Amino acid sequence: MIFVSVGTRPEPFDRLVQAMDCVAAQIDETVIIQTGHTRAGVQYAQARPWLNDAEYRRLMVQARIVISQAGAGSILMARQYARPLIVVARARHYAECPDDHQAELATAVEQIGYAQYVRDITPEALRDAMHHALYHADDASAASRLVPTIRHYLAQWDRPTVVWFPWLRRKGS
Repeated sequence: MIFVSVGTRPEPFDRLVQAMDCVAAQIDETVIIQTGHTRAGVQYAQARPWLNDAEYRRLMVQARIVISQAGAGSILMARQYARPLIVVARARHYAECPDDHQAELATAVEQIGYAQYVRDITPEALRDAMHHALYHADDASAASRLVPTIRHYLAQWDRPTVVWFPWLRRKGS
């Protein structure tokens, strides 16, 4: 099963949902998309607008691959469950986010070798990334560099540490 998450931002993420629905039509595997506020309809994948924490975690554990917006929480949960991760960034240009901080984080996690960053959100690019995630091992030491990288970006953006990941908090904080 492929699990796709657009997160909980109030803006829709139609580009990702539409592209993954096209992928779902072309592969023989279940694709479950957490669609959030997305307006685009889904024909071939299974759409779940909202998931509680237990449902989200269950799908994350069951997934062979996770494709997610480049939000810190989504990235960290994929790490927590050791799932191959493909990230896509919401863009201000498409009114998917108020700024382009997700592109910064996606670039950083790709540079440390933790996840693939799909910049051009097309069915072809997503299928290529899925193939790579399944058949090419990423840098095994990248996970150790992930938490410091995310801490750096959260601090830079003046965002609080993610409280639902107790292992992310620094000792003494």
